[in-house]
Order: sequence, then C-alpha cells, then structure tokens
Amino acid sequence: MVEIIRNLRDPRQVKFIENTINATTIKITLTDEEIEQAYREQCLHYHIEDIKSRLEDILTEYEDYPDDHQTTIGGIYTRVTVGDIRAKLNDTEWLRKTAERFDDALSDNGSFMDSFWMTAQRVIEEELEE
Repeated sequence: MVEIIRNLRDPRQVKFIENTINATTIKITLTDEEIEQAYREQCLHYHIEDIKSRLEDILTEYEDYPDDHQTTIGGIYTRVTVGDIRAKLNDTEWLRKTAERFDDALSDNGSFMDSFWMTAQRVIEEELEE
C-alpha cells in the first residue's frame, strides 16, 4: 500500500477534511509530485516482491537443509547460510535497500532499456496498423 502524507498548511484543506470526516467517500486530487511519489513507491513495492520471489526460488533448492548449512549463490563466492537467506525474506530494510539497487541497476542496464523501447516501438507500430 502506498501512503501519501500531505501537509495541511492550507486551512481550506483542513476544513475540507473536517467536513468530510463522516463521509463514506472522499475525493482528493493528487499533485504531480504526489503521483510521481506514489508511482515510484509502487514500483519499489513490485521490486521488493520480485526479490522475495527470487529468494523463495533459491530456497526451494535448500528446503530440506538446516539453517546453518553454508552455500554460495550464483556467481558470488561469499558463503552464506540457508538461515541467512531465509532471514532476508522478512528483513524489510534489506529488501528495500536491495530493491532500490535493483531499480538503479535496471535503469543503468542499456540492453534492458533498448529492449524496453524497442518493445514500445513495436507495440505502437502494431496498434497503428490496426
């Protein structure tokens, strides 16, 4: 869930909220900055879920192993324990930091971005043909 915190410096906003506190629905128009913040937070949430899914995939290989079993993952040579990997699934700070690095790495990945824009171009062309 994305949470936008709005500063209520404008007394009209405070009055608006007071008047709608008992309403069943409330319509609030977000600023461009708030929309950008919500978009980025939602993307980060998706990246966190992707990382958790990848960790779960890795752990399927070790589901019968005890937490103190040491292993290496992919190309890293540092040995980690299965318990360390399991712990990362619930470490929100680590997941967020890793998701932020993942997002940065995606945007720095030229071949990913080339594929992204080529796909956009192809879809646009196909839609224009119809």
